[in-house]
Amino acid sequence: MRNTLKNQPTSPIPTEPSPRLLATILDRIALEIHKTARRRFAFFSTLLVVSAGGFVFAIQFLQAELASSGVLHIAALLFSDPAVALRYWQDFGLSLLELLPVASLIAALVSLFVFLESLHSTVREVKAAFHISLAS
Repeated sequence: MRNTLKNQPTSPIPTEPSPRLLATILDRIALEIHKTARRRFAFFSTLLVVSAGGFVFAIQFLQAELASSGVLHIAALLFSDPAVALRYWQDFGLSLLELLPVASLIAALVSLFVFLESLHSTVREVKAAFHISLAS
């Protein structure tokens, strides 16, 4: 058999970890949390700007579709002559539903949802990114 003591280190391995080890680990974890929160803040703030532009575009598209479809003329009948609209309420309601631009309405609502959700996430990440306390 070979002598394995030649490969052994000359100084003994300490049995206890360094007293600063826990603080070092906690500092590193806090630093990683802070970096992740800043990355998420950058992502969600970019998404907020893009979704705000998309929301404005979707609202303009919805306004153009409402103006060209004639829904506003049918809806104006409700305010100008409500007695006729109430007398023929089924035909009136079906005419409104038939002329309603559903695709642009859905696009506007989806863009509104994305905008509000990105606003919520941006605010949450601002709190996490800039008010984090490092363990010392």
